[in-house]
Amino acid sequence: MEPEEIRKMSEIEGSNWWFCGKRYLVRSHMKKGKVILDVGCGTGANLKSFSGAGIVVGTDLSMEALKFCRSRVINPLVKCSADRLPFKSGSIDTVTALDVLEHLDKDKKSMDEINRVLKLKGTLIATVPAHMFLWHRHDILLHHKRRYSINEFKTKLLSSGFDIKKVSYWNFTLFPLAAMYKFLNNDSDTNRMNPVINTILYFLLTIDNILIKMFRLPFGVSIFCVARKV
Repeated sequence: MEPEEIRKMSEIEGSNWWFCGKRYLVRSHMKKGKVILDVGCGTGANLKSFSGAGIVVGTDLSMEALKFCRSRVINPLVKCSADRLPFKSGSIDTVTALDVLEHLDKDKKSMDEINRVLKLKGTLIATVPAHMFLWHRHDILLHHKRRYSINEFKTKLLSSGFDIKKVSYWNFTLFPLAAMYKFLNNDSDTNRMNPVINTILYFLLTIDNILIKMFRLPFGVSIFCVARKV
């Protein structure tokens, strides 16, 4: 990820509608009292949010991102790649990989590694960007390697030893608006937003977070998945 994008993310992810909505969705699927590993913890807002659920450890390959983490949280932090996690096999209850796997050349190897460190029946909660036809300058600035279809993502997780408990497209309600924005706008999505618009978008994303508990949404800008090590 470009250093400027990391800086902008650190400024907005505490209040931005998309980051807030995603954290709410993840927390609603997270069991409490567990050891949680946030792979690709970015600038630390997730670590702060998940701390109420248990002991939370963050990893990231970017020293720039970890510097922002250290300025806002006291959680243990480890500089490492997602395909080489320095943790014992079967030592982690829950792994979160939130918009991380799309950054990796060897995403499948990272899924294998996440499976290794999880306890038996441990949980992976993951989000990734969806649909290559939505590829945009924002993907380039964030150093994405790909966007996924649900079938591609499921196939890789299953071959890494996971049982899929829930998988769905996400950001369904706003999909037409988001798709139009990506086609018409050639700038980064990581920018400050008018507070009123931010509140409206968060409300609309809340509808997604309600619907996804009951249905598999047919399309969306992202994919949300809960998988269990078997």
